[in-house]
Amino acid sequence: MQKEMSSINRNSWNKDRYQIWLNRFGSIEQEAQRILNDPRKRLKVLADYLGEVMNKRIINLLGSNGTKAVSVALMGAKEVKVVDIANENAKFGYDLANACNVEIEYIVQDVMELDTEQLGEFDIVFLEMGVLHYIYDIEKLFTIVNRLLSKGGRFVLREYHPVIWKLLKAENGQFVASGNYFDQSVDGEEMKLRRWTLGEVITSLVKAGLTVEALHEESGSIQRWVFNEMPEGTEDRIPGIYAVIATK
Repeated sequence: MQKEMSSINRNSWNKDRYQIWLNRFGSIEQEAQRILNDPRKRLKVLADYLGEVMNKRIINLLGSNGTKAVSVALMGAKEVKVVDIANENAKFGYDLANACNVEIEYIVQDVMELDTEQLGEFDIVFLEMGVLHYIYDIEKLFTIVNRLLSKGGRFVLREYHPVIWKLLKAENGQFVASGNYFDQSVDGEEMKLRRWTLGEVITSLVKAGLTVEALHEESGSIQRWVFNEMPEGTEDRIPGIYAVIATK
């Protein structure tokens, strides 16, 4: 199932993706300037979860367009690698890094097929926003994370909360519970997705040998953009994003 999902998703992510990022960010130079102005601000709350990045070896799994990798490089990371399945993402990320005058390295590969021994160990491993649903076996993914982490290293996962992805649906300016939180099916046409419950995520992390240090269910203005079509104040009452910090 994972190989089928990865093949379909790779094709989708390579379809005009570079231009899609340009449409979103403007020119490479414009996005580079936004990051250069304040790389920590570009990371938002993720910077707090990552902790000190100065002189750290860091890898961003499913790192997409490289904006976060470039940001941590500018903040003083010793080495920054990105694993992503799409060449188009890597092209954008390299162009962005060049415009910011920092070095990052892309590994264009399915994260589930990484040679962890060749890559060595990292002080920080992270995944962020809208990525976990591309993985069919998250316990295997977290086992790969464990192998990539140095002893005492930190793993950060920040994701959309399954309550809003699996259970709630917006209708007439309010949420109704119309989904099946415990649905384990793979869905989607252009891309194949498996949406995970919070319990599945935490259990898989523990089974993979990682120690969960904290689980943050976010609220307030930091996640307002998740609820931008809902009445103001919704972000204070419903978690739209969660973050897990784990160590080896």
